[in-house]
Amino acid sequence: MSKWTLTKLIVSGSLGVLTVVLTLPASALVAFTGIPLMGGFINLFIDRILDTLTALSVNKFGSVTLKRTILGIVAIPTLLLGPPGFVAKVIISASNGLIIDLIYLFVKSKKIAAILSNGIGAVAFAFTFVYLGRILKMPGIEETAEFFLNPLLLSVSFIGGCLSGYLGWLIFEKIKKTNIVRRIQR
Repeated sequence: MSKWTLTKLIVSGSLGVLTVVLTLPASALVAFTGIPLMGGFINLFIDRILDTLTALSVNKFGSVTLKRTILGIVAIPTLLLGPPGFVAKVIISASNGLIIDLIYLFVKSKKIAAILSNGIGAVAFAFTFVYLGRILKMPGIEETAEFFLNPLLLSVSFIGGCLSGYLGWLIFEKIKKTNIVRRIQR
């Protein structure tokens, strides 16, 4: 892997902001249902594809952690990743990015890493969110836990995350030889 550059930092951070922009509309489901993370199943695909593109295009340990930290910070005033003002969004999102980065670090095949990291990341996100939500007594957390921590939905999250990782890998395979990706990877 190459060293960190300003370009890599900007790309990682920008993809975090882009994730917020693209996933914000689905967070309206939270306003209608009152259940935090309700838009997550729609956003799962967008978010996890961008995680994969971050990891593969920046190709540097910590890139997804940075992307997801920025995502958590920018999401604080929104309904994304929990209620507005829920500062723990940053911790939840950054720790999820670290899990993904660690999987990319230890799994040799980038294709397998893309698939596994996003499946595992999706499930880990749900557990981390509920765990911190309970500690911080977040409104609606028991409904969230009941809805998202059942085996069927955790399985769907894992499969959706794996599928998103695979789609992200397919997209990267199409763009990896473009000038912009080569410039990012320098």
